[in-house]
Amino acid sequence: MSSTNNNHINQLSRQLRRDNIGLPVNRRTVGSSQVVNHAAEECIFGVLGKLMRKEKIHMKTIRKEINSLWRNYRNKQIQVMGHNLMMVCLNSEEERDEVIRNGSWIIGEALFVVKEMSSDN
Repeated sequence: MSSTNNNHINQLSRQLRRDNIGLPVNRRTVGSSQVVNHAAEECIFGVLGKLMRKEKIHMKTIRKEINSLWRNYRNKQIQVMGHNLMMVCLNSEEERDEVIRNGSWIIGEALFVVKEMSSDN
């Protein structure tokens, strides 16, 4: 694994710790470095979301709930990054800021905490 990939994973881990999202620093909980890097490069207006629940919630349930809660935001993309951890790509800075401002959310009876995904964190 290249040092660039390691640096990117370390940045994501620091962001999660700083924001108290509650994901233990454990490399296997985040997707491969290629998946993380590709997702971060492709998602300009992304939010990092963590379901605050030990049990895994089925992705079908998560997608259904997010699509219902955020129905005003068309063409969003949801990417799984690890156990109850995902990135949601939105279409504009305004959409991203509104989602963050109106959060946290309840999905599948679990708190869904969102934070801006940025490359400088």
